[in-house]
Amino acid sequence: LICGGELTIFIDVIEPKQRLIIIGAGHVAWPLARLADIMGFSLTVVDDNEELANKERYPMAEKIITGNFIEILDKVEVGPRDLVVIVHGEPEHDYMALEKIIKRKPAYIGLLGSRAKVATLVKRLKATGISDEDLETLHAPLGLDIGAQTPEEIGISILAEIISEKRKRTRKVHTSSLFT
Repeated sequence: LICGGELTIFIDVIEPKQRLIIIGAGHVAWPLARLADIMGFSLTVVDDNEELANKERYPMAEKIITGNFIEILDKVEVGPRDLVVIVHGEPEHDYMALEKIIKRKPAYIGLLGSRAKVATLVKRLKATGISDEDLETLHAPLGLDIGAQTPEEIGISILAEIISEKRKRTRKVHTSSLFT
């Protein structure tokens, strides 16, 4: 200032809501969406079953995409900040979703399923040319191991893993900036 005084400015950076794309609208997706809404995520729900994926069941979703499964997977916009959770449950649907989404390089991609199912799907992906580097953001089986049994508990374990991964990245950025 001209008078020689000091001025302190506080800048609060407000990031847009992070988008969580839930592929599948069944028994795990519904509590997951409710919990994610409470956590402040922007939600997109994708499923080929309009009886499950609709505004009545998912009023918190900003976007609901339904129709022919292969066609709707092509319609889903996925960016590098997006989080994608595949909880459809039908193995072939899960594979198609994983194959299409992993190529778009989201910040996080999770697949619900047993270790055997995951191993089978990953083997198929690698046979099509998907590299280990492409698979780096894949979390499968999905969720932190908290002994979850109910759909609600599974939803909590999924969000806990997402939050943990998000915080790890934040800590890495802050730690590395301390030394530069």
